[in-house]
Amino acid sequence: MSQFQVLEEKVGPLTLRAWTVSTIARLEALRDQNYSEFEQAIAIAWMQCTPKKEVRTAFKNGSAPDLIADFIDDVPLDIAKPLAEWCKRQLEAMNEEKVEVIARTEPDPDQPPN
Repeated sequence: MSQFQVLEEKVGPLTLRAWTVSTIARLEALRDQNYSEFEQAIAIAWMQCTPKKEVRTAFKNGSAPDLIADFIDDVPLDIAKPLAEWCKRQLEAMNEEKVEVIARTEPDPDQPPN
């Protein structure tokens, strides 16, 4: 059971979990697959609609690219654009919440230390 309430959104027949830290880490793991932007959006949709334990197992045992390819083959065109828009909203939300930490070169007496 999660300590966080992860929001879900329905896109076509898919119920998609909001992006998490794991989503970003797994996207990094898929970089060498050379997916197009469209395929990346579908890969993310697979990660976010498949049960979390299945996704974890697929990444651990190396079967994720094959499972994603099967999922891409099955995605109907009528939900492709809504999936891409969902991904864009998730990316924008993530970027809005980003915090940039800048290392200090000299301590500021008016600020607490890092």
